Amino acid sequence: MKPYRTLSSLLLASTIFLALGGLILRLENLVPFTLTASTIAVILVIFLVAHFVCREKFLWTVAGLILALVSIIFNTTQPQHVDAILHPFVSVQFTVLVISDVMGFYILPAAYIALYAIYFRRLKK
Repeated sequence: MKPYRTLSSLLLASTIFLALGGLILRLENLVPFTLTASTIAVILVIFLVAHFVCREKFLWTVAGLILALVSIIFNTTQPQHVDAILHPFVSVQFTVLVISDVMGFYILPAAYIALYAIYFRRLKK
């Protein structure tokens, strides 16, 4: 698989987990509609970035890197996200929500950052 497609796939996988988490939060009425709307907006932005990364547009690949860094930093500073990760076994739905949170906001963005560094380190040489 080409580097750009791999990075694009990570972004798309992240959107799937974010959509799953957003859906659970909305169906359980745990967040206001404005937060659901902002989740949808973020998903659309990530989807757009993934599209251009797949088309091998390097600047969009950098945009994906910035989104990945912001995702990890921002969500690490949110007490609700940290508390959810520390107490994941409240219910089955909550556990699925925590898994989608960890995958969408931490693991997949971290994988994007790591693969970006591996794939594009040769550009500096």
